[in-house]
Amino acid sequence: MNRIRQVADIIEFVVIYHPQGLRILSGEVPPPSSSELADIIAPFQDQSKENERVDLTPLGHAPQESLIFKADKIDEILDYAGGWERIVTAAKEYRKSFPQSWAIFVDHVVWIDSMRGHSRLQESQMRNLSIKHNVSESTIRRRRQEVPRAIARAAVLAPVAGWKLGEY
Repeated sequence: MNRIRQVADIIEFVVIYHPQGLRILSGEVPPPSSSELADIIAPFQDQSKENERVDLTPLGHAPQESLIFKADKIDEILDYAGGWERIVTAAKEYRKSFPQSWAIFVDHVVWIDSMRGHSRLQESQMRNLSIKHNVSESTIRRRRQEVPRAIARAAVLAPVAGWKLGEY
């Protein structure tokens, strides 16, 4: 399984399900501890496997695309990316380098992802975001999905010290 994709899925999960997910990604609040992540993951655990596995694909990916993690592997995956510090650094660099995509991502998380289960409101908000950012609804969706992947890719692949996204 692709490690960058796993890191992106953890970012997705935290941003959507942690009460301060965006603030964690922005570095405004400390990252969740392993036990805090385990508490957030608990409701998503596959009960048929005795809490052994958890699906970390919150955006309704098709089952064949769904990534299943053992809860105890999350720290291993985060360590592969260099830990939360590198993820936050990558997020800050992404925000500076691609402000419009970052704004679309944040707006989508706040105004659409937070309304899970209210599809009519989500459709209305999608139109509003499309107008606000002067892009199509498909562009909103695409950028929403691209941001966590780009952050994960930068956290995993970027040089260790003094890097900036624009310098590659």
